[in-house]
Amino acid sequence: MPKRRGTKMQSVDWRKLLPFVKVFEQPSFRVGEWITEQNSFPFYSLSEEVSRFIKTAYEAGVVENFNWPDWQAEAERLFLDPKQLEAADLSVLRKLLTTHIRKDRFSDGHLAAMFEAGHILAILRRVEALTGR
Repeated sequence: MPKRRGTKMQSVDWRKLLPFVKVFEQPSFRVGEWITEQNSFPFYSLSEEVSRFIKTAYEAGVVENFNWPDWQAEAERLFLDPKQLEAADLSVLRKLLTTHIRKDRFSDGHLAAMFEAGHILAILRRVEALTGR
């Protein structure tokens, strides 16, 4: 198996993420909420479904080790131009999900904004189209 930066490259099991499409399509689905407490900075509390999605993305090998901060301009271009997203391959979709998940650790609420804009669901629908599931 090829190696990258001294670690094994993990294969991706996209099938593990696809059940979340139905979850995220539900009208009752909520991403989470901002929590504001006295004497504390506001923070975004993700719903149980989104937390499971993140955990599953790691377990499925979707979240990869690459320099996602340097790739943010490309992620923004794909966010702003849905036609480009519709043409993206699985490697680009993997980088997109990695960027959004990792960025949320440093910019609280980023992932929620991507969900609310429909971007995460659009990525997952593209994965469905490419994997034939």
